[in-house]
Amino acid sequence: MKEIEQFYRELESAINFILEDKEYYDFIDNALVDYIENATNKFIYEWNDDFFEKKCKITLNINALLNEKSSTIVLLLRDFLMEKKDNYIELINYFYFSVLECYCEEYFGNKIEKNLNELIAVYFITLSYFSLDDQLVVFKSLIKNIKANNEFIDDKFSETLIPLVFYLSKKKSNSVNDKLNNDIEWGIKEFNFNLKYKKIVDGFFHNEDISSLLNELCNYHISINYPKINSTENSNHVIYKLIPCEVIVLLRMRELNKLPINNIDHQLINRFKMFLNKDIPLSNFNRSLRKSILHKALHKISQNH
Repeated sequence: MKEIEQFYRELESAINFILEDKEYYDFIDNALVDYIENATNKFIYEWNDDFFEKKCKITLNINALLNEKSSTIVLLLRDFLMEKKDNYIELINYFYFSVLECYCEEYFGNKIEKNLNELIAVYFITLSYFSLDDQLVVFKSLIKNIKANNEFIDDKFSETLIPLVFYLSKKKSNSVNDKLNNDIEWGIKEFNFNLKYKKIVDGFFHNEDISSLLNELCNYHISINYPKINSTENSNHVIYKLIPCEVIVLLRMRELNKLPINNIDHQLINRFKMFLNKDIPLSNFNRSLRKSILHKALHKISQNH
């Protein structure tokens, strides 16, 4: 498909961008280790700018580090999609850096550097593979973002992906948190599926054969992510174009409901389908990062009291 070929070209560009600034991304890796081992709060990166002919520096906090680290997932995505490497566990673990950004927003008030559509994709992966605590934290960040941008949300998202957020949250929720339940009910009332998209989503939970529904959903994913000529819309990062997170979460939940996911065939999802019945363990590095963030959060809370 020409659209997917375009996505692959975008992937190569994103990879080249990172490889051309290897020193900076090595700094990011070392800074994250420093955060875990020494509880460092601020990180200063210095470089010589050839264009301006002067020495420059920037200061980064943990959220900035996590955001930069999450962008390097393109290297793993290339290996997974193009080299056919068996690195799906590591690939999904890179989404966890974005989950940890939400923890930092929750506890430290740090701003998340992702647009709404990208945060929705992170939430779908979190629903698919990460813990209930993680799901709650990402959901809170998502609710905050949706309410802040409500009047600016494009119809194609307000009638599809955003209603799907609340639809799946209600299915997964067994929370006694009244505020959370109120937010879910608010979203269900505020955002209505368009009828065609709702038929697809309902079919994933009830139909024995979903091959035609899957094709519709994958084609829709491609259509909303394919760059339009002279478009001024915010463009999603290529990882959210080539990893159809809304398709993955629906297939994962279908699998958990003991419904078959065989007999599906689409270029967008074929590489992923053999991994959809597997749970994803959190890496030791991500566990250490979360532990360090929560430790700092507890310290901050104790100081405030």
